[in-house]
Amino acid sequence: MAVRACLVAPRRRCRCRGGRPVPRLRRESGVVIGHLRGIVRHKDASRGMVLVEAGGVGYEVAVSLQALAEIPADGEEVALWIHTHVREDALELFGFPTQDERGVFRSLLSVPGVGPRLALTVLGGMSLADLVETIASRNAKGLCRIPGIGKKTAERILLDLADKLPVASRGAEAGAAGAAPLSDAAEEAVLALAHAGFRRKQAEDAVARVLADDGVAELPADQIVRRALALLVGRRG
Repeated sequence: MAVRACLVAPRRRCRCRGGRPVPRLRRESGVVIGHLRGIVRHKDASRGMVLVEAGGVGYEVAVSLQALAEIPADGEEVALWIHTHVREDALELFGFPTQDERGVFRSLLSVPGVGPRLALTVLGGMSLADLVETIASRNAKGLCRIPGIGKKTAERILLDLADKLPVASRGAEAGAAGAAPLSDAAEEAVLALAHAGFRRKQAEDAVARVLADDGVAELPADQIVRRALALLVGRRG
């Protein structure tokens, strides 16, 4: 259910500041922010945040690494679908380039032990189509390749969401069927490059070129990353 946050006087005693009650945030029906269109003022890859100015107000929006790579440069317009997370003492905005991605994020939040930050980490680990396919095929090993996702968390996600994601699995399968499956080392290299800020398609193309240039199907992940980075930044490996 969508929520709207407002400041209200607490019914019960609460922590005080300077002898005065501190207002608490309460959830009510309605939406605080569901969609945001504005000008990009700053992107912070280390925090996974983008500052969007709309109507003279700057909104800090948390985004996945995949989404951050798609957001235009400072000074350009961006439009994001927003999930407003209401806490007792704060409102947090999480932004997504599509409604489907926001839907998967909200589905992840329904999994016990998965909060907004961890859900964003999952979305940042691979493309949306690949993530849907990984979950639909109950591929725990694929989920565990995402930094921060352990075996137990992966198993909970698969148990709760394998048949419930709000994105058509047919579309996800079509997106995944266009290319041969990556080896474990190649997939690890692609994820490392994605977390470094490159788009997944860029990372996949660079990894494929590294393997093709060497004429081998397999290399250690660290070697693939070094050579792919050299290609992506325009240097010779």
